Amino acid sequence: MRYYGLKHKEQIEKYTYFYAYSRAKLLSLLPGKKGKFQKQYFDYVFKNYHNLDKHDNSIPQNKMFNLYFVTISDLIRREDIHKLQSGVKYLLKNRTSNRFLTAPNGLEELCKKIDQMDSTLLCWYETTDCGIFEFQNHPLEKSIDYFTLEICNINSGYLSLQFNIYLSELKMKELNSLISCNYKDKRGFAVQSLTKKSNASGAYKNYSITHYNDNYLKADKIYEFISKIEWEFLQELSHYFPLVLHNKEILPPRIEVYRTDIDYHDNNEFFWESIGISAYQGQFIDKRHKMFFSNNRSGRYDATLSNNRLIYIFKDDDIEVGQLRSIKDHVYSHINEYANDYFLFKFLDILSIETGKVVIKYKHNLDKIKIKQNHLKGLVTCSHHLNL
Repeated sequence: MRYYGLKHKEQIEKYTYFYAYSRAKLLSLLPGKKGKFQKQYFDYVFKNYHNLDKHDNSIPQNKMFNLYFVTISDLIRREDIHKLQSGVKYLLKNRTSNRFLTAPNGLEELCKKIDQMDSTLLCWYETTDCGIFEFQNHPLEKSIDYFTLEICNINSGYLSLQFNIYLSELKMKELNSLISCNYKDKRGFAVQSLTKKSNASGAYKNYSITHYNDNYLKADKIYEFISKIEWEFLQELSHYFPLVLHNKEILPPRIEVYRTDIDYHDNNEFFWESIGISAYQGQFIDKRHKMFFSNNRSGRYDATLSNNRLIYIFKDDDIEVGQLRSIKDHVYSHINEYANDYFLFKFLDILSIETGKVVIKYKHNLDKIKIKQNHLKGLVTCSHHLNL
């Protein structure tokens, strides 16, 4: 499903709300007491709703909170290593950026390093840096300024592709506008409910309007904004790389790295919630760096689903990057060194959840098959699909 189902989810929400609105509007036109009650309900829910949440979730005055870059990681099976090498060759030949002074490896040398990313060998590589790339004269040029690629060793079965993505100026402006605003939802969301029948026992399906916390809804918007760019990016690269998670329509894990000058000790609870975090949570890397392993989303999302997003925030010192003097240099070094370890936990979480889904589906299929001679073919077919 395109965009990991996010756009489909938005369309369903709009359609359901329109249906609930139209149904309530028609019922409000009925004559008699029932019509009068339905008109009062319609006016209260759809016309005269007053948002009692007066909290301001905009960015504090004269403060800064900007996305620095996003690190994304997806898995590659070791049996697909030749496809991986072909994809790297394509990027090097067609997407290498000429804006940066780098000393890229030759194609043959790079492919040899990828072959040697196996911990069972006497001499092997843990990571391989492939270079800096950009989408020049490509639709993604409007969204992504440039990106880097590093291949990491995971275990005997998988390698991972790790991308550092820097958004374009256009997308940065859109994201900053969303982060800075005081977001308020005036419409609400239609959800299914049951209404008791007036003259008989039982109930019938109906729709009611619910309103979620505005701070969390703003966090949803930020999450979805970056997730859609991630999908477009990985969808393009899936033409050249056999990406395990993306090709199964699973949102791969990412680390969103932000820079700010806001102090955690200041009273900015509602702003932090609107970013998707709680200021008192997270783990300090040092006094200027903080990693948030859990983040908030509204009731629009199932709380039991895996959240594949980490948020890393650092207080900027306004020193230019270079010569390891800036805090940004230290942040880049930390992410470069430890991102693979962070992603290992996320990969384990994702794969365990997806494996559970497969096992449940397999059990349901087995329950439908009677163990008789003329049904063994179905059992073998079910086993074959599970192995795939």
